[in-house]
Amino acid sequence: MVSEKNKGETIVIPTVHHIKCSPKLILDKDSQLAGQLAERLIECSAVYPMPQCCVARLRPDTGEASSFQFFSISQGIAVDIGAHIGAFSLIASSHFDKVYAFEPVKENYDNMNFLLSRATGNISDVVSTYNLAVGANNKENINIYIDEKQTDSCSIYPDSAPSYTKKQCVEQVNLEKIYEIIEEDFIDYLKIDIEGAEYDFLYGKDMSKIKHISLEVGGPPLDIDIEYYDLIDFLVENFYPSWVQPNHFHGINRRYMKHLNHDKSLMANRGVNIDSEWGSIRIPDQYLLPTDSLKKVVYQAVKGEAQ
Repeated sequence: MVSEKNKGETIVIPTVHHIKCSPKLILDKDSQLAGQLAERLIECSAVYPMPQCCVARLRPDTGEASSFQFFSISQGIAVDIGAHIGAFSLIASSHFDKVYAFEPVKENYDNMNFLLSRATGNISDVVSTYNLAVGANNKENINIYIDEKQTDSCSIYPDSAPSYTKKQCVEQVNLEKIYEIIEEDFIDYLKIDIEGAEYDFLYGKDMSKIKHISLEVGGPPLDIDIEYYDLIDFLVENFYPSWVQPNHFHGINRRYMKHLNHDKSLMANRGVNIDSEWGSIRIPDQYLLPTDSLKKVVYQAVKGEAQ
């Protein structure tokens, strides 16, 4: 047991880890769909990391962090918006209790269900799928513009899918409706890849019921009033950016992090035993409060302008 004198203060640092996933599916390895899935699994593993936390002690003599331990916090509910053929959902099915996948393009939706049906294990019990688009409002019919040669780049905005060759009519739902559809009141991990629709789907909405968010951020569509910097400001004000790279943002909800200053629920609720020697846990202030300098760093990183 570490003595109180030498232990120092214990802090929690939000981090992520990138996983490699090779789900077992019964497929013709030479099929076009199998090749497409393999590419998407590699991409999703790279740009949609799984959340974890780092617990460290601050040395009382220098204040430096040491004795790092990492804990996975990837269980609970995941929602896959813009699921395409289901690559992220297949990955998430091994890390979450339940996954809800939303895909508006009928061909992609059918391919996703086929791939899920060919997966071994209980993936079909974990993943539920919906042939729906998302946006600011609920609409019974909305056009989605489809590039038949690149079916992962479809959008409800024609300028966000400039090479589209056809369009389909589909129902659109907003964030509030999604909670009703999945019959959940909290989302542990929200993944979003919706080619421009992320702006009015997210901006100004209540983010308090989303623990982790991971999304692709492109340029705003021409016919909306929300700017790139507006969305980044909104994300940073609600989520600490634990990982960013060009066109992608991953963050942990700041409300949730503040809650962790008072207990150990980040680990305890996930079945991790925290020994009494860890003592009280604190989140350093720099992870709790958004700053102009942090927003600037995120602007540059997501736009690919980091020095």
